[in-house]
Amino acid sequence: MHVPASSPPRPPRGFSLIEILLVLSIASILMTLSVSSVQKMIHSTDLTSSAVTVVDAFNLARQQALSSNHPVEVRVYKVPPKNGTSLSGSSAFRALGVYQINENGPQLVNKLIYLNGNTEIAATQSFGTLLFYAPSLTASLPGVASNSPCEYRSFQYHPDGSTDLNPQPPSASDTWHVMIYNADKPPTDSMPPANYISVQLDPVSGRTETFQPGM
Repeated sequence: MHVPASSPPRPPRGFSLIEILLVLSIASILMTLSVSSVQKMIHSTDLTSSAVTVVDAFNLARQQALSSNHPVEVRVYKVPPKNGTSLSGSSAFRALGVYQINENGPQLVNKLIYLNGNTEIAATQSFGTLLFYAPSLTASLPGVASNSPCEYRSFQYHPDGSTDLNPQPPSASDTWHVMIYNADKPPTDSMPPANYISVQLDPVSGRTETFQPGM
């Protein structure tokens, strides 16, 4: 009986160069989309937490004025980004201090408060009337090693909870407000960025409201 010779086993087929390049291209696209999605989520989180920081600082100042029966000043400092305990980079309005005005002068109520991530506070006429119309002053930052004075803008709460801002905003169609935005997507002269949060301050009651596009 004749037994046919068996053919040798074929070696396993490998991937072609085109298949490898295709897989690498898909992986690169997925990685790019993932990084972009994570960055957007981080920016959104930083923006929200920074807006909460601003509102909390305003509310703290108002409550301190009511409870102490002293005027309380809110200062918004123009400082570089904070990296750990040091400051480096380009300056912007991103730090807040709350000061009780006593007989011996202003006294810091709490430690200086910094915005999160790469967020900033607008000081333009269109998007930051609260800072734009405030006088520009300088002072050394408390708790910072460098003694170089920094620019700041400020307003005060009275012991009854109202502010020293004019009850009538700069124009009939405007309000006292600040805009918080991500520094990599700043507003232009007349156009707001795609994502931002505005904090509006009632000069008479001293209370705040927040507004965010799409919310």
